[in-house]
Amino acid sequence: ELVAALGFRVCALDGAEADDILATLATKAQEQGSQAIIITSDKDILQIATDKIQVWNGNLKEKPKSALECKAKFGVECKYIVDYLSIVGDSSDNVPGVAGLGPKAAVELITKFGNLESIIQSAKDRNPQIKETMVKKLLTGEKDALLSKKLIILDTALPIATALKDS
Repeated sequence: ELVAALGFRVCALDGAEADDILATLATKAQEQGSQAIIITSDKDILQIATDKIQVWNGNLKEKPKSALECKAKFGVECKYIVDYLSIVGDSSDNVPGVAGLGPKAAVELITKFGNLESIIQSAKDRNPQIKETMVKKLLTGEKDALLSKKLIILDTALPIATALKDS
């Protein structure tokens, strides 16, 4: 009610999470040649960041982040933020990640092997580029990592019946 009273249009969809609605609207805006700034502190929204979709945490001392800032902040490109968070976890979204593997390990693995599935396959193949301690953690945490990825991936194609000029 407050948002509507401030003159903003409320957009909701039964069964959809707010992040997915934001991602869908931002993606539609980009497809139509517009820019979007999403205000949220959720790191997983960075998976859709581009030069036209920026993410701002609301801190007046910081500027909105585009795809360029993702690599500077996390060490991986935005297209890998889902894989990164699937490994390191995200307590704010109850994403477990892989126990014992942190940001440094995630960046190293993503840099060498790409996405989570390739990393897990490389661990199963006992690729010599992965330390044996990491292999054990990856194989032990495989289910949690794959579940984490499933939880993090945003739906950018919800059937939202609203024109962007109304949003």
